Amino acid sequence: MNEYWVHVVLIVLVGYAAHTLLGFALDLHGVHLARAVFPIGSLKFWQRLIRHAAFHSLDAIDAQEIVVRTSLVGKTEGFGESTFRYYTHTAEMLALQQFTAHLSAHNVHLNTEHFYSTEVGKKYLLLLGTDANNRLSQHMLQDLGRDVDWTPSTPPNTDHPPFTLYGIPYRCHDKNGKVCVDYGLIVRRTRPNGGVTLLCAGIHTYGTYAASRVALREDFQRFVRARKATSFAQLVKVVVSDGKEINDAEITWHEKDFAVINSLK
Repeated sequence: MNEYWVHVVLIVLVGYAAHTLLGFALDLHGVHLARAVFPIGSLKFWQRLIRHAAFHSLDAIDAQEIVVRTSLVGKTEGFGESTFRYYTHTAEMLALQQFTAHLSAHNVHLNTEHFYSTEVGKKYLLLLGTDANNRLSQHMLQDLGRDVDWTPSTPPNTDHPPFTLYGIPYRCHDKNGKVCVDYGLIVRRTRPNGGVTLLCAGIHTYGTYAASRVALREDFQRFVRARKATSFAQLVKVVVSDGKEINDAEITWHEKDFAVINSLK
């Protein structure tokens, strides 16, 4: 092999190594931040590096799974013989799409096969919204600790109890019968089996969407990682335009509205 081809091979090898290491570094950085908030297991350092070296042809080597459960609103509808159907809020489905896009980039996949399950024995759970039909979410909100309290309304009750954080109640506001300000809560709790559950919920559906958006923000993930809290609650505020439109600029969170909470028992 002459000198020319030696140089070509060296350039290809250096390019391949640089591409692999850069992709691996970016991936590791992203999943390390996401793991501070989302219920993601071990980083699988070496498996992740091998996957990048193989140009993602070995995705199964470090793939991880999070089981998803949304709220389900039951309604009786139909012509003639009535049919009982379950519905999931649009905001929760939008959040699910965004979570899927963000986490799949790090080879973390969302399992949606348990939408109707009242008990899920998986280690890593993601819960969106809460209502009377979602016992998993109800359990998540029990015994949070002295600094945080919330008991969501359950049908047929139409009242919307506020979040209470450090003794201060946070209520949704409406104008002309339309919600103009809503609050959401991000709750992450470790479990006795070594698992983690993440809940994004709101007083209304707008708060649920806002909580999910903040969970994806890098500044929030950096903050949680720096706090080294494994079980926490974060209050989120959203201003709603015309009772239906949400702009990301109107979704806010503040460090003072963060609380360390009890792990699940």
